[in-house]
This record gives sequence, structure tokens and C-alpha cells, in this order.
Amino acid sequence: MEVTKKGPTLFDLPENIRNKIFDFAALRRSCIIDFTLERDRMKRDPPYCHRTETRAHRSPWLPLSRCYHPKLPTQLFLSCHTLRREAGAYFFSRNRFSMFLRGRADYKNFEASLQWGLEHIRYLHVDLGHKDNRTLKLAGGSHQTLLTWWAEFCKLAAIDMPNLRYFSLKCKAYEQEVVVRVMRDMDPFPSLFKCAFYFSNDQDKIYSFLPVMKRTARRLTDNLDVPPFPFMYLPRELQLMVLGHLLICRSDPCMAEPAPGLIVLDYRDRLRFKSCCGTCSPVGGICFCDKTETVFSTGCTCFASPLRYFLVSREFHELARKVFWGRNRFMFVEEDPTYTMGFLSGIPTESTILVQHLTFHFPLCFRPTPQTGARSADANLRHWAVLRRFIREHFDLARLTLKIHDQGRATSMYTMDNRKRYLRRLLMEFTDMRGLRGYRVYLRDDRGFERQAVMAVMGRWAP
Repeated sequence: MEVTKKGPTLFDLPENIRNKIFDFAALRRSCIIDFTLERDRMKRDPPYCHRTETRAHRSPWLPLSRCYHPKLPTQLFLSCHTLRREAGAYFFSRNRFSMFLRGRADYKNFEASLQWGLEHIRYLHVDLGHKDNRTLKLAGGSHQTLLTWWAEFCKLAAIDMPNLRYFSLKCKAYEQEVVVRVMRDMDPFPSLFKCAFYFSNDQDKIYSFLPVMKRTARRLTDNLDVPPFPFMYLPRELQLMVLGHLLICRSDPCMAEPAPGLIVLDYRDRLRFKSCCGTCSPVGGICFCDKTETVFSTGCTCFASPLRYFLVSREFHELARKVFWGRNRFMFVEEDPTYTMGFLSGIPTESTILVQHLTFHFPLCFRPTPQTGARSADANLRHWAVLRRFIREHFDLARLTLKIHDQGRATSMYTMDNRKRYLRRLLMEFTDMRGLRGYRVYLRDDRGFERQAVMAVMGRWAP
């Protein structure tokens, strides 16, 4: 009897080919999979979710409002044992998961749904709290029950999730004792690559919560007993590279569209924007930048105050000053020259003379109610004259590149013609700044005047 020869099966193909087939079968998603809300989530016919992933900066994590993927392809896991094993390992290791932990029902649902794939999970976010969004406390009743099931979840993670590497936790707590209890229960957790914690939307709480969160994060990422970095024994070139990574490659949350190396000179207690750096969350979802909330993340690259680098030693201070002031780009988002003058006057001349890029950005949303009339404009121009004289005396014009960016769009109280006339007078008075290395002007409502304003300062060599 002749035996027909069988062709290669799915499991005989190379790994990269199998992965492409699994992707085509929708086993990997760009959005976060929340098993607590998966059944009630809105699903659509197209095979892909057309909404890009966004981060909820201040609002709770709402996957239902963002993801429109079709339902999970659970039928693949019922085909055969081999496919269940191969596809399950790919599904759980490549996707990012989240869950609500609000009591026994959520814990049992998570355990029953993922028991056979827990060992492959690498990305997980947990939203710990009550259904009515109450603050978690060290009290009896539902508070104690919730803490008990959180402790059970930590034990489950230690035993059944050995490959967990990226973890984030959101919990609403205002008492330090609660934070200590939640962090203490994470002692049996497996070693992580990155982790993040969110406890309160009150930034003042960070001063008491931060030591506990930071120690727990270092312990979970095996960085608790790391020896000090031998910075002072490195060659000067490597020292400058390290300081460049610490003081330059950061995103400023004061900006609506943050960019590394661009810093807004402003008082941080009046922070207007809450921008996400995109690197703070190990899993995705909510923002873990620590500028307005009580959070901590091991991967956040937001700009932080460089004060601690200036207080190490005199030699370290000189290196940090040269790197921070000489290689970053600085911006003012105030149109009021008196405010800018007050801020610059507090910076030592040995630091301002190192600045190479300075931008005056006039956004509409920050512009105060204008005072029309010649006197108000003349008074404002006199303040600008004082500011320009300060820049000439305390900055090195030969290395300074100055930019003026006006967003335009005059309000009904301040007509377009008046605004144009005022800006033209202001820019033409910048002729006393000749000697600048570079000068750029952007006027949204008066693009035709830009080159004339630049030539008035840079001469015929203006680009």
C-alpha cells in the first residue's frame, strides 16, 4: 500500500514565519487587552483598530473608549494541544494586559482566565481600588478585603508569573501607611525590568510616598544594592557623555509637544501643561510622569530639576553647569518682558554666558488681556529695551541663537492690525542685537515681514 507523503505543518515552519501567521490571525494587538472589560468592550468588524493609542494624562484608564478590535481569537486555542501551546505562548508574551482588582470576583476571574498562560505574561497593569473610586485605607470591611486579595495576587505573581518583566500599579491612596502596606506585599514579586506606581493626583504627597515607592522599585528591578557609579574616575569625555544623558536627553512636561533638550524657563509650581514623555509607563495607558501626581517610574525621562547635580562637589558643579547651560535649548512662554527679566536676573552671568539657544514663544493661550493704545505699547517696548540690554551684557552674542515665535490669531479685543503694528515695532528694535550668531523669526499672521525683520538684525547675510 502506497503511503502519501504529508507536507510541512505550521509547526515545521521557521519561527519568524509562524510569528507572521500569528499576527495575521490577530494574536497580537497594539492596544492593551483588559480582561475585566473585554466582554463589554465595543467591537467592530474591521480587523484592526483604527484609533491610535493615546495616554490618559489625568483621567482614569479607559480602554473601552479607545480600542475597537474584534473579539479575541479564542477559537485558535481550541484546535489542538500543540497549537494551544505555541499560539498561547506567543499571545501571552507579546501582548500587554491589564486588570481591575476590586475584590474576590476580579481576582478569581483573572486567575481562571489566564491560569494556563500566566507563565508567559511579560506586560501587566493592575488597577487596585474600589468600584466607587474610594480612597484605599487601613480599615476593616471592604478595605481589608481588598488588601487581602492584593496580597494573594502578589503571591500568584511570584509563583505563576516568572516571566513578568514590565509592571505598573494604579491605586488611590492618601495615607503613607497604605502605601507602605501595598509596597510591602510586593516582596515576593519576580524580578522586573521596569515598573511604575501611581497613588494620588496630589503632587504634595510625593514627598512622603516617594522614598517608599523608589525603594520598592529598586528592589523589584534588582538595583537596591548596586555599588556607586565611579563617575569621578572616568575620563573627561565619558563624564560629559554621562551628564549629557542626565541633563539633555529629557522631555520637559511644561511643553505641549515636548522635545529632548528643549527646556521652558518657568517656575515649576505654576505648571500649565501636563505632557507625557512616552517612556514613563512600562505597559502603556495612564501617564506616570511625576510633575503633577504622586507617581514613580523607573523609565520616565521627564525633565527634573538639575539642582542635585550642582551640589555634589565643585568639580561636578562646573561640569554640570557647562553641560546644562551650554547644550540645552531654552524657551520662555511669556510675552511679558518684565517676567522674563525677573527670571533671567536670578541666573548667574557665568551660566547665562554659556547659553547658545534662546527662544521667546508667544502662544495665544498665555497672552494676557491686551491694553490697547499707544501708551501701553510704548511702555511694553521700553521693558523690552531693558531686557535686550540685559541680554547684551550677560550673554555671549557671538554664540547665541535667538528665536522669536508668535502664534498670532488676534482676539476680538485686540485687532489684527494693531497686533501686527506692535510686533513690527518690537522686531525692528532688535537691531541693537547685532552680533548674534543666529536670529530667526516666525509670525503666524505676518509671514511676509519675517525676512525683513531678520535682515534688520543679521544684515544681507540673513538666510
